Amino acid sequence: MFDLTRYNKLLFEKGDELRDIVWDTLEEIGFTVNRYDEHKEDGSIQEGGEIAILEIKGGKHSAATEDVRELFNHVERYINEKKREPIGILIVNHYCEEEPVDRREPFPSDVRTFVKILYVFSSYKLFQ
Repeated sequence: MFDLTRYNKLLFEKGDELRDIVWDTLEEIGFTVNRYDEHKEDGSIQEGGEIAILEIKGGKHSAATEDVRELFNHVERYINEKKREPIGILIVNHYCEEEPVDRREPFPSDVRTFVKILYVFSSYKLFQ
């Protein structure tokens, strides 16, 4: 039996619990998830020949430019080591202690400006 309630963790968790449910969800929708922590990123996903480095954050506030910088550093490290350019994806469970309908913007303007070359989305979108 398929248990939808476990996906509520996408809305209210942070840390390893959020990371694990994001990985499970990405696998459920068909991605191959590499759950390693070789470079301290939160793993990667693969689709065909493309690879995407993941950074997964949950917290009491919106995403911060530091979250984006951290992902950007992982992407740069991967490029330097593998000589191949991955996609960077930041998944954020913003304002995780509030009900999803009451949450403010997950990506403030300074973060949106900073993410021209990366992909960002909230775990709420993944839940939907």
